[in-house]
Amino acid sequence: FKAVDSTNSWWHLFDCYLSNVLHNDSDYYHPMSSAVFSVIESGRASLDAEALTLSTSIESILKEQMGDLFHAHASLSESIRIAQGIIMASPDLDDAFQRRLRGTFGSMTRLRAKDILHNLKDHDLIDEALVAIYGPIRDVSAHGDKMSGGDLQDYINKLHSVLVLFYHLVFLVIEYEGPYSDYGAYGFPGKTFRGRLAIINNEQTEGS
Repeated sequence: FKAVDSTNSWWHLFDCYLSNVLHNDSDYYHPMSSAVFSVIESGRASLDAEALTLSTSIESILKEQMGDLFHAHASLSESIRIAQGIIMASPDLDDAFQRRLRGTFGSMTRLRAKDILHNLKDHDLIDEALVAIYGPIRDVSAHGDKMSGGDLQDYINKLHSVLVLFYHLVFLVIEYEGPYSDYGAYGFPGKTFRGRLAIINNEQTEGS
């Protein structure tokens, strides 16, 4: 019989994953475990349901597991402060409208999942091609649209690529580096993942 994994990489992956989720002491299920379980179960549903689950799970990991790594650029924060001052000083805007605008500006200081994903791409931690495939899939799913009557196999291939993106994000969070199966490529070839969020942590420390 041929060994499925002669490098023991699965045990290494499991060790990284378990070490990460054991730190959870507030939720019944670790948020990472919930996201992984949802993605696995979505494979039994329709393609549209799978696309929606993948999209929301990716956003969940980006915001919940990586949101503290990135902050709004200083120039953006300063622009928001200036705009808020102009609004507050305007005698033509009533109090209710001013409050709504302040809330809108406040949300602009919190990075979106998309911003975090592109930051990861800019740091060469995530494959640019996977990010490009994910964008349209996410937009269609988020707006409740369904797949058009296009090339079904092409759509399935793209979903597989988004699945790879999801697992790459998981790898980053649990600090796993090593072999994996690329479900987004024909024949599911074995590849090696490399990347550590510590790169960003070090930049944040040096910049402070």
